[in-house]
Amino acid sequence: LQRRRSSLGSLSGKDIQYDFEIKGVPAGKVEAKEFLQPCKGIATLQIARDLRNDAPVQLGSLLDNLPKDILAKLDTTSSETDQDQEELSEETIEDYSKRMSSKLLDLDLDEQLGNIATFKDILVRQQEARKTLIHLLLKSRCQFGSAEAAKEFFRLKGMSEQLNKRKQLLTDALELEGLDSEIDNTDLSAGLANLPELFWYDKEEEDNDGDG
Repeated sequence: LQRRRSSLGSLSGKDIQYDFEIKGVPAGKVEAKEFLQPCKGIATLQIARDLRNDAPVQLGSLLDNLPKDILAKLDTTSSETDQDQEELSEETIEDYSKRMSSKLLDLDLDEQLGNIATFKDILVRQQEARKTLIHLLLKSRCQFGSAEAAKEFFRLKGMSEQLNKRKQLLTDALELEGLDSEIDNTDLSAGLANLPELFWYDKEEEDNDGDG
């Protein structure tokens, strides 16, 4: 298996090296539209996640503020089966209730459990969408057709230059022979010359890869 390292522009503006082969995902062509579904899923689920984020955060904050002995008791009870759980005495219940937040005591447990289950489902689906997106990125090697388009651009540019030379030779020959020239004198490469340079594209490297 050939190992290939690709250079990516990071958000910091620095180049980073990443070995796509290390993940074991075979390289393959990925159409741009294939990225749409996971990206759309991630964005849509993020909206749902943000809308439902308050309930888990508030519940977590209330639980974090519980006295340590009550938290320890909850941890022990959660790991026990129904048969092993010891019923709390009235004195213990009264003591706990006095030291627990009234907001926590007034919570609807069924509603809170439903909120947590929904929030978890959103997180799981969003994680799966991200895994799909990462898989596609690895498969595509983060090559989305720019290199092929640049190669075609330079091929057409070379052809236009050749056509201009041929056209000039033809025009000169017609003038020497005393024939009228009805050839359009528009410079075919003039438009291409005004386009920005593709500094990121290494034409020589691509030619060498093609020869190999």
